[in-house]
Amino acid sequence: YQFDAIGGFHDGLAGIQIDDKWGYIDKNGNIIINPQYFQIYDFTNGVAYVQAEENSQWQCIDKTGKYLWDTTQ
Repeated sequence: YQFDAIGGFHDGLAGIQIDDKWGYIDKNGNIIINPQYFQIYDFTNGVAYVQAEENSQWQCIDKTGKYLWDTTQ
């Protein structure tokens, strides 16, 4: 894969950017969570905050990309 940007590894995953969207890779370079977010934070204790669209609510995901709770309600 060709990444436009890559962050440091935290909790075993690193943020990557492809075509203005962010996702996460593992230490082998495998995409674990597809780039689909406008903005992301690093994983800490198995969770990370992500923003799906500009000006949207931040939501919390686990290392599989599953939303842990819905902050939009």
